[in-house]
Parts: sequence; structure tokens; C-alpha cells
Amino acid sequence: MQKNIKEATGTNLKLIISNKRFLKAISLINRNLINNTNISLTLISYECNYYDQAHFIKEFKRFMGMTPLEYIRSFNDKKDNYILTLQSFNTLIDVFNKD
Repeated sequence: MQKNIKEATGTNLKLIISNKRFLKAISLINRNLINNTNISLTLISYECNYYDQAHFIKEFKRFMGMTPLEYIRSFNDKKDNYILTLQSFNTLIDVFNKD
């Protein structure tokens, strides 16, 4: 099965799952920021099936080049500029996650 997935997508199953899980996590963070709600990183890591919060933070940093807290602080510093971009980003994620 993994060989068929690799041939069809050009990447391995582990990377596909990792990407999808990260997209769900960033979407939850973005929605939290846009809606000005307060959801914990522990809950986000749990919702996205990370082993624990430390694993989530490590993966987030690998994908984004910064920790979730740094990302949130960056957003808060430039909130007005990010709102439309995040709404568009989340729309794309929703389309991707329907597959």
C-alpha cells in the first residue's frame, strides 16, 4: 500500500499524515486567533493526534521555523494584516481536509 501511495503522490504516507495533521493544527490556531478565543496548545496537540505537546511544538517548529507561541505573538503584533490572509488560508485548508 505504501508503495502505491508513494508512486501516486511522489511522497511517503508518513509525510502525508504529518502534513495533514499539521494543517489541522495550524487551522485550529488560526481560527483561535481570528475569533479571539483561548484554546490551549495541549488541546490542539490532542485534537490533532500528536503524542504530546512537546511533539506538537517540535513538528510546528519544523514546518514553520518558529514555535507556536512565537507564531501567536507574531500574529498579535500584526493582527490587522493577518486576518484576511488567515481566512483565505483556512478556506484552503478546509478544501484540503475534505479529501
